[in-house]
Amino acid sequence: MGSSLHSPPGEHPGFYRAIDLIEELSPPITGELGDILLGSPSLALLATQHVKVTELNAAISRLNAAVKAPEQLTRRSQRLAKLGSLLRLRYQHHSEQSDIAAAIDYLNQAFELTPKNDPNMVIYADCLVDSLYARYERTGNIININRAIDVLNQAVQSVLTESRKLWICLTRLGLLFLTRHTQTESFEDADMGTDYLRQALVHCPENNPRRHVIFKGLGELYRSRFDHSSKLDDLEASIVYHQMLLKCLPDQSVSRGLCLSDCGKLYYRRSKELQGAPYSMAEASYFARAIPLLNASPRLQMVSYDEWTEILFEMNDSAPLEAFDQAMKVVQQAASLGCVTVQQRRSMTRLLIDPPWRLPQQSSLVNIVWH
Repeated sequence: MGSSLHSPPGEHPGFYRAIDLIEELSPPITGELGDILLGSPSLALLATQHVKVTELNAAISRLNAAVKAPEQLTRRSQRLAKLGSLLRLRYQHHSEQSDIAAAIDYLNQAFELTPKNDPNMVIYADCLVDSLYARYERTGNIININRAIDVLNQAVQSVLTESRKLWICLTRLGLLFLTRHTQTESFEDADMGTDYLRQALVHCPENNPRRHVIFKGLGELYRSRFDHSSKLDDLEASIVYHQMLLKCLPDQSVSRGLCLSDCGKLYYRRSKELQGAPYSMAEASYFARAIPLLNASPRLQMVSYDEWTEILFEMNDSAPLEAFDQAMKVVQQAASLGCVTVQQRRSMTRLLIDPPWRLPQQSSLVNIVWH
């Protein structure tokens, strides 16, 4: 799904999990899992723990029995939500379709049973959306995204304006519209996603370290809007948000490398739109700065080189020679690791066979790409 939020986005709408569902059970869950459950309200943290499968299965069995017992509505909702969350956790580790289906069923029951003015409603909505998105990643079925959007729309309406949860709900809702837009290419989805993410930016504290997720989503949405509208304002907005994202990312991270590469492509597109504005070496340097940061992934490096050299070829500039030589080293490395896709092979082969100038070693390089 891409990133992304695309995940990615490792940063997808499930990035923010605020699941405050921990309650004392009778008898309580004991052992390592019990300590985690009773000591941490966050499924995000719970998911990082090395929980014993036997303990997880025992907890699920106990909660399965507990939800069948007659009890107050509030307690039933809490147990349904906790059971759904544990099944979601087991699915994360074992990828059993029956687990994610059951998780969604239990979380949906918890969500529907909870009054709109109950503060837990937003928490249950968050859990349910996370599970729906997990199933979407596995199946690609847009029905999951449609339901997730409906759930979060209801949750947003119940969150007070001053609540710290509001910007999180708005962010996730915007990213869900972005996810659906990537499949439907709907102008309405792009507009809705942009609107919700801009609202999220207003409500998100300026010092919050997760603001970069909003910048990333807005950068992608405005770029996609430009693809369909050809309006320069959309392209300029995408550049602005990519620059804001760049300021938030760690200096030596892959995420920064990807963002730099995106900036290089965006500036080139702007130079084409403006026609009179040349693609300067300062703008081209975005690629040069990006590639070392992608060193851990020959595949990503090759994609960045592919885009960079194609731009330079299109400019009919003599500068591609050095970049092209560097690119071929990455191609060889990627090919030796078996991580060159058919599409990338075709793209690099096209550049090798028909560049604006000829290299004496062309034929051998074509063999490297294909073999």
